[in-house]
Amino acid sequence: MAPSDHNIVWVGTGEANLRNSTQHGDGIYKSDNGGTTWVHLGLNKTHHIGRVIIHPKNPEVVYVAAQGKYYSENEERGVFKTIDDGKTWKKSLALKIEGRDIGATELVMDPRDPNVLYATTYDRIRHPWGFRGAGKGSGIYKTTDGGDSWQKLKNGLPTGLCYIRHAGRKIFIGWIL
Repeated sequence: MAPSDHNIVWVGTGEANLRNSTQHGDGIYKSDNGGTTWVHLGLNKTHHIGRVIIHPKNPEVVYVAAQGKYYSENEERGVFKTIDDGKTWKKSLALKIEGRDIGATELVMDPRDPNVLYATTYDRIRHPWGFRGAGKGSGIYKTTDGGDSWQKLKNGLPTGLCYIRHAGRKIFIGWIL
């Protein structure tokens, strides 16, 4: 719901939980009349939208955290932004690590400054028999210019490989940030 006009509502589709029974969506929708009618405004192949953020003063500026297709590599992963009410979309945070496109799972806007946003990324792919997750592309990113550039946050956050102990054996489960 747009903070500046509660009649404007944006909805991203697709279940955002990484599960083998997850259902995908077909993009993003907008209502200008409080949900009475809806218009599809693209991002069809993002499949799983985890968060939609609307600029507090300009409801034509919208950010979307997209996880993309779970079962295959695809470019529809990352943070997308529109400045023209969904007529066009630009990939704002586009990460490619070792040839893999990385999805964004969460997005928040600083309530004091709408040009400051934080995004979490999750380097993973789901297969019917299991999933590879928490790869090197996982992390927390920050923008201070409304999404024109992003920087990975590192100070004070854990890094490196993550292992667990099971039955006396060390088992690799993924990367931490």
